[in-house]
Amino acid sequence: SGDLDREAGRTAEKRFALASALTIPACDMGMVSE
Repeated sequence: SGDLDREAGRTAEKRFALASALTIPACDMGMVSE
C-alpha cells in the first residue's frame, strides 16, 4: 500500500503543478477574476 500511496501522491503533485501552470499565468494576465 506504500507504493500506492506514493503513486497517488505523485499524481496529485502533477495535477497540482499542471493546474498551477495553467492558472497562475491566467491570473497574471487578468483573465481570472478572483
